[in-house]
Parts: sequence; C-alpha cells; structure tokens
Amino acid sequence: MILKHELFLSILQEGTTPILNHLLSNYKKIGLSDQEMMLIIHILYFQSKGKLFPSISELEQRMALKTEELVRILQRLVKQGYLQIDEMKDETSGILYETYNLTPFYLKIIDHFEREMQMDRIEKKKSEKELKENNLFKVFEQEFGRPLSPMEVELISAWLDQDHYSNEIILYALKEAVFSNKLNFRYIDKILFEWQKKNLKTVEQIKEHTKQFRVNQDQSSTRHTKKNGNEKFEFYNWLENDS
Repeated sequence: MILKHELFLSILQEGTTPILNHLLSNYKKIGLSDQEMMLIIHILYFQSKGKLFPSISELEQRMALKTEELVRILQRLVKQGYLQIDEMKDETSGILYETYNLTPFYLKIIDHFEREMQMDRIEKKKSEKELKENNLFKVFEQEFGRPLSPMEVELISAWLDQDHYSNEIILYALKEAVFSNKLNFRYIDKILFEWQKKNLKTVEQIKEHTKQFRVNQDQSSTRHTKKNGNEKFEFYNWLENDS
C-alpha cells in the first residue's frame, strides 16, 4: 500500500499543469470549492515554471480576487489540510525560503481514489455473487425440470447466506443427489449438513473423504464385485456411511 501511494504521489508531483481527469471530476467530493480548486491549479502552474511560492499579488492577478478573499482561501486550504507551507534552505546560499507543499492535497486525492476503487470492487463482487446465485437457481431448475418454488428459492438462499455453503459445494450436493436417484431438497440439505458436520468445506475434501472410505472398505474385504467383466460401482451414501 505504501509503495502504491509513493508511486501515485510521484506521478502527481511531476509538476505538470494538466490535471488528471479524476481530479477535475471529483475535487468537490474531497471538499474543495471551484475557487479553491482553481487556486491550486494556478499554484501548480507556477510551480511547473519553477516558482515554488508565488506571491499573493501574482495569484491575485490570475484569480481576479481581492487580496483579503485570496488570503482567506489560502488560510482555509492550510487549515483544512489541503495545502502546507514549508520553510526550505538553499544548500548553496544558505538562504531560507518558503514553498507551497501540495503533498497533503495529493494524499487526499489518493485516499478518495482508493475509496472509489474499493467501492467498485465491492460492487463487482456483489454483481458476481448475484450472477452466481442466479446461475445456481437455473442449474437446480434444469435438474428438477421445473421452476423452483418460493420455499425452495428461500432454502438455497439460506444455504448461501446463513450456512455459508459455497456454490461449488451446493452444486456438488445436487450432483450427489442426482447420482443417488434421490433428487429432492430434503436429501440435498441433509448431505450438506453431513459435510458440514465432518468439516468438509471444499469439493476436493469431499472427494478425498469418499476415496478414503472406499479404500477402507477394500481393506476390510468389502471390495467391489465384478460382473460381466465390468466393475460394479458402489455409491457412497452420506446419510448412512460414517468413516
């Protein structure tokens, strides 16, 4: 995060007069008025020309404001943490001089930009979650061959929002129900509960658990029998078997 701040800050501090589109579109959102933003633009312009501390009279000519009004705006920018006046020392002559430091202003821009990005990420995740849920409902309707009832929609939503089962886990439970020829919500709900009870939180863990069960079955001489040259597949019943 610090490196990202420093990179963005270095770009903003290059001293170019052109203002980022983001800044012009959002300066009011960080609490600046039109006059305050215009004053900052003029300070940026002077600094780009090597004049780090333009005088009040120089700024006054560009802003068409009275001295008192200009000073009031500058004082507010300093007080509100948008502008800083630093005292510097010339390394050659040893003379002290003042400069406008716009770093606090840049940091406010960065903070606002990052908040917007965070909100965009939240909205994106929300949209992706809604899309996944819609797709989940569609898969269930395809497997059941009919529209879901309001109660069934509510149950799936509870699996997601209250039990915090992942979409993948729910779909795998649906697949298990289809394979076992027990396609009903009560059976799927019980399967999900059994997986939760066994602390199986991913499809990979479920597959590994099933695989280990079958290995144990083989070791206890309850192997799959062969019929007509084909191996008979013995389905793992989650509601009866317990490792």
